[in-house]
Formats: sequence, structure tokens, C-alpha cells
Amino acid sequence: EQSATKLLACGGLDTKIYLFNINRKEEPGRMSKTMEIVGHAGIVTCCNFLNENFIVSGSNDSVLILWDIEKEGASVRQFVDHESEITCMDVCEEDRNIIVSGSDDTTIRVWDVRVKEPCTRVFEESKSSINSVKFMPGR
Repeated sequence: EQSATKLLACGGLDTKIYLFNINRKEEPGRMSKTMEIVGHAGIVTCCNFLNENFIVSGSNDSVLILWDIEKEGASVRQFVDHESEITCMDVCEEDRNIIVSGSDDTTIRVWDVRVKEPCTRVFEESKSSINSVKFMPGR
């Protein structure tokens, strides 16, 4: 029985996102990257998979980017409503087309990647930077 490909995503100071196949057999303690995704103008602060074909990332360039893994990490769409660094993000378990992001601009934004105007809700009650967001798991 062959196990499904399991990917690990990470990003950081070099503004890139790296994907690793964690099923690949390599020498102990080593992992080689499967894909390198380039497109942010700043540090990648967060990333998450929508599904096996798409990943979304946030950056201190204030942009969320949706990437197509099947097309070698091509940028599909950019979400540019935040006015400062995106510090955190989560993807809704029940509908993986819905994303929430938090920012140093003190807002939380809810996005739907399927619609023309993707920012569907804005919460502006915070008086300081948003550093963590998480959807409540469904039942």
C-alpha cells in the first residue's frame, strides 16, 4: 500500500515558501525541498494549505497570496486589503475556501477565495496588533 504524499510548508526571512515531501526517504535528519515558491516582497509570516493543490501565505508585505501547487507554485490571486504586516492566518476546516487573517493594522479579515470581492468581513475592534487567529473546529 502506497501512502499519500504529505507536504510540509514553511516560509521565512528570505521571502520564499518551501514545500517538503515528508514521506520521502532520505538520510536521517535531512529533508530536501520539493518546491520553492517565490512572490512575496517581505518576510513570510504564515502559510497554510487549502487542500492538496493550493496553499495560501501571508507576509510582512501586507499581502496574502494564493498559490497553485500543481502549477509549480504559480500565484493565483493576491489579497491586498491589509494595511500592514500580516501576522497570522487560519483556514476554516468546514469550508477550506474561507481564510481568516490578522495584521499589525489591528484588523482581522475573513476572505472567501471563490468570490470577486474576497474580503467578506472586517473586525476592527482591536486596539493593537493581531498575533493569533483560529477558527473553532466543527463538530
